[in-house]
Amino acid sequence: RQSRLDTQRKLQLVLDLDHTLLECSTDKRASSVEGVVSLGNVAGRPHWVRLRPGLRQFFDAVRPLYELAIYTHGSRAYAAGVAKALTEAAPGTSFGGRVVSRDDCPDLRGEKSLARLFPGGAARALILDDRLDVWTRGVDQTARVLVVQPYKFFEHHFRDPSRRDGDAQLSHSARALCAAHAAFYPSNGSVEDDVVACLDRSRTKVFAGCSLFFAEEVDIYAARCAERYGARLVEDPAEATHVVSRQRPDDEARWAHLDWFWYCVWRCRRESAERYRPQQPPQNGSRKRARSPEEPAADEDDEWAADLE
Repeated sequence: RQSRLDTQRKLQLVLDLDHTLLECSTDKRASSVEGVVSLGNVAGRPHWVRLRPGLRQFFDAVRPLYELAIYTHGSRAYAAGVAKALTEAAPGTSFGGRVVSRDDCPDLRGEKSLARLFPGGAARALILDDRLDVWTRGVDQTARVLVVQPYKFFEHHFRDPSRRDGDAQLSHSARALCAAHAAFYPSNGSVEDDVVACLDRSRTKVFAGCSLFFAEEVDIYAARCAERYGARLVEDPAEATHVVSRQRPDDEARWAHLDWFWYCVWRCRRESAERYRPQQPPQNGSRKRARSPEEPAADEDDEWAADLE
């Protein structure tokens, strides 16, 4: 398989579905939402999906460079319905039967493993997913995951139907994936050993030169992302270039909101810390465990042509 891929100068891209490329709902209110695709009845219940903005442009960008596969915790019937919706939304896209659902691997119990798709090795494979924790079965595969912001359209739309869906995540993901491919297959004809190192060339630039201190407890995956994306973690805030916290500190000079951290990760580029600072101090001074933000930040400056240059 590797020789065939090298002849075609292609890599492999494993795509999660829910909250990565789309959001699914069984809420009947979804049927009247503009732009929603009906999957019909799946397991006896009607399902509707909202495809993430920029989906067609995303596939147009990565399709010539990657052999595509789907890996979902959904059922086989659900995966087939979504695959059909994706190929209709992005003509020319094909998964070539490379679809893994929970029916194909009941023993994994909510976890994922690339061994199901690539028993001979995954040196040419990357993953697009909103979660890292599901890729820790056996061999830790989180280094292959290009993390995306969870897409939760219905969660926001049902609260505020007038809210604009300005999500631009897929343009950022396509930019990083195209860069990884260019690094793996340079113009001189050589080939790298593993595509992870090529993706890391973009990721490590994000927090290069940054020393991060997390003022609130974060999970192990946030810490892994910080280091994978080039940061040095410190235990003393006095040593930090950025004090990452949801709470406004007394000294704001080095304050970076936790949202800033995650948007840098999701967009695979350094964002302005000032952009993510709340205008008013939070009313609740509690120190709950910090989690990823769900509200997408406006990204009006992003254009596909500029991002993919």
